[in-house]
Amino acid sequence: FVTAYLSKIGFTPSITNVGPEYEQSYLIELINEKFICRLQPNLRLKIIYQNSDCELKTIFDGFFKKTEIFEIMKSVAGTSFARDLKLSQILE
Repeated sequence: FVTAYLSKIGFTPSITNVGPEYEQSYLIELINEKFICRLQPNLRLKIIYQNSDCELKTIFDGFFKKTEIFEIMKSVAGTSFARDLKLSQILE
């Protein structure tokens, strides 16, 4: 369920998919921005935003909440992130 949702909003598994404590890493790469999602086995997520200046900022750190995750990502990246996504599919 969680990985299916991450795929719907555009995350793809990274090449080195298993990190510390068996977490899985997923990426969304936009033109000058990047989202990094780290999913732990207990469904705790950490989403990190990297801007065009390569500064990293943790924008979400908590248990899976799909509406909250999408709204935070949309507020950080703006309409460029949400433009290509169909809300009806995301919020099913």
